[in-house]
Amino acid sequence: MADTAAALSAPLSEFLASRIPRAAQKAHQRFPAVPVDDFEQAMWEKILRAPVKFTRLHEQEKYGAIWAELRREGTRLGQDDNRYRQATKALAEGYSVYDVEFYSTGVLAKILPALAEADFDVAEAMDRSSSSTDAAGIHIRSSDPFGGSENYLVILIDVAKAYSRLPEGMRRLLQTYYGVSQEDTEDGRWAREGLASSMGLTADALRQRVHRALQRLQDELGGPDPWQ
Repeated sequence: MADTAAALSAPLSEFLASRIPRAAQKAHQRFPAVPVDDFEQAMWEKILRAPVKFTRLHEQEKYGAIWAELRREGTRLGQDDNRYRQATKALAEGYSVYDVEFYSTGVLAKILPALAEADFDVAEAMDRSSSSTDAAGIHIRSSDPFGGSENYLVILIDVAKAYSRLPEGMRRLLQTYYGVSQEDTEDGRWAREGLASSMGLTADALRQRVHRALQRLQDELGGPDPWQ
């Protein structure tokens, strides 16, 4: 990328020469099907499409903003690649890309309390949701043919299997965190803050760790929806 860097100011070129490989490597970790070199090229091209903007950001020492732009470009390329692979697979196997189920981290956060309550035993989680409202707020009525029991069972099975593939530390974290009340009430917030304190963390630090674990769980389930 020597020619690319030469088109920019020396300080910005030097800065990007150290940051882009790191950003590309992190993007590759999130989207391993895309080579690191492809991420690097896309990031340099993004910079060259708006050199004045990035020169100004660098002069103003807004390094975090530049890093955020590089990360967004990595996400864009990774999701474009995901869309292409999903579409190619759907065409080859004769189904629609819209038949594929993706799980957002928000959905996972709503499902995990029910599984944590049942120690990730899917059968027990289904029993709880059939007999009363479970920790995810779901109550399946067996007498209702449109009650959604089959869909809920599939979701629980998918999430439990993905959870079993996580590193042990992440499994413990998710089990512990979603084992306490997730309600947006004073008691719920007190329970979560108490858990964070018992782990020697601030409530915000604990939430960040949990979010990273949710993202890893999402990756095990196929990643975020590339069509959004």
